[in-house]
Parts: sequence; C-alpha cells; structure tokens
Amino acid sequence: MDKYSPKQIFAIRKAIERGRQAMSADGIDPLVFASAYLEAGGVQIPGQELDEPMRRRIDAHILESLGSTPTFLQEKHWIIDVVSREIERIHSEVKLAEQRQQEQVRGFRFRFSSNSRNKDFCARLAEADLYGLGPGVFPRDEVVVLPPSCDQCWWEPVLQY
Repeated sequence: MDKYSPKQIFAIRKAIERGRQAMSADGIDPLVFASAYLEAGGVQIPGQELDEPMRRRIDAHILESLGSTPTFLQEKHWIIDVVSREIERIHSEVKLAEQRQQEQVRGFRFRFSSNSRNKDFCARLAEADLYGLGPGVFPRDEVVVLPPSCDQCWWEPVLQY
C-alpha cells in the first residue's frame, strides 16, 4: 500500500510542524529537526501501524545515519525504504527552512522527475493551482505530505507569484 491514512497524514503534519518549531528555536540542523520530528511520531508506514519496538528501531537508524555512517543497510528492504524516505524528508525540511530565511521566497513549486513511480499523481499536483499562486506552488509555510511513491521530487523556491 502506498497511501497514508488521514490519521497518518495528520501525525506526519504535526511532527513536521514540531520539527520546524525546533529548528526555529534551536537552529536549522538535520539532527534538531529529526529529534523533534521522531519524538512527535512522524515516521509512518502507509496503511499500517508501527509497534513501539519497531518505531524505536527505525528512529535509531535515522538518527545514527544522520550523525555518522548509515546503520540500516543490512535491514529488510521495507525498513531501508522507510529510513531512506525519512532521511530524504529531513534533508528536504532543512533545505526548505534555509530557503524560508530569505525574505523574497514567497512559496515553493512542486517538481518531480519523469522517473518518479507515481508520475500521474505527481503531474496532477505539479499542474494544480490549489492556492491561487500558480501551478504546483504552495505557500512558503504549508506542510505538504506526499505519498511515498512521489520519490524523486523536490521543491523549488518561488520568489514571486
């Protein structure tokens, strides 16, 4: 399954908000964001519940990988996918936080690779004008939770609408 439940999307959004608040208070840094994000229960498996031992295991892999050498590469394939996806989310949030510091950044445009697994969804999102800011443009502080199949995507700063 590749879709988060509404409850999972809510949990991810809240955890991202906590991570952003932590970076606002303690500095823009992957470990600052990750610690707050993980503590808030941000890691989700689409359509499944994580038990506490597995959540702690995945969280530990994420933190260890951000601080030093990756420790998750000998894990089961699905764990590697989850840890990789979350590390990418953390680095993306840090980059967005750095760009938000620039006053002229008004929003972010969703971009994706033609190699993305979910090209149809990605294309619809990139073409949608959900906020009246232009195709694929989201307000600078919006929290967007993409499905895991929206791999190979990125956010491009928009300096004016």
